[in-house]
Amino acid sequence: MTIYSAYLDFIQEKSLYCTEGTVCYYAGNLMRFLLSLKDYQTFPAEGLSKKEVDNYIVKLRQTACKNVSINTYLRAVRVFCGWLYQQGYSETNLASGMHFLKSDKANVVPIYQDEAACIDAKFDLSTKLGLRNYCIFHLMLDMGLRRNEVVSYSRDNLIPEKGLMHVLGKGNKYRIVPVPEKLLYRLMEYHGFGYDRFEHQHSGPITGHTVNQLFRHLKSSSGVERIHPHLLRHTFAT
Repeated sequence: MTIYSAYLDFIQEKSLYCTEGTVCYYAGNLMRFLLSLKDYQTFPAEGLSKKEVDNYIVKLRQTACKNVSINTYLRAVRVFCGWLYQQGYSETNLASGMHFLKSDKANVVPIYQDEAACIDAKFDLSTKLGLRNYCIFHLMLDMGLRRNEVVSYSRDNLIPEKGLMHVLGKGNKYRIVPVPEKLLYRLMEYHGFGYDRFEHQHSGPITGHTVNQLFRHLKSSSGVERIHPHLLRHTFAT
């Protein structure tokens, strides 16, 4: 069994039980690891050792990657190594001895009220598109939803009479979150146009790419250059 064949089997298995975002995370970050190996398409799975993992970390650090980014890449590798051992493709459980780097995250400054107001001024609430974008932004800011959670949102998630929402999160697990009154009003107003989900401007439900495009537009139009989806979630948590 080559490491590449094992990789394909691993991704196939993940696609059966994980969300699209999780599968993409493993596929992208594991391929980054495989590309660090010599002739990864013929490299034997049983030949993988701590040496290859250590060399991978060294290469990442040479690219000036922050430790937090390296740890993100390594989490995928650790899960994969544990899976190789469980499947009998490797005699050594490399995952058990794999350690993460010390965090180097700087203090994250949340979105200020005046910055949020500046962004809100860019939403034309008299239009379907403006309402949609307002709701996407405030689901993240006021409720702490992740990008994928916004993408998977539908009218059926709402319990408007109680001001609550079922949110499909990581691991396909639901949690119940209170909805601010103003946001609930805007969500119901958007659904009044006949949409059960957030729709793309042209056709079909939105994707993660749609959300990324929205934030690029908000950066340029509002002048709040540091805005990104996770910063809104961080702001909600502070």
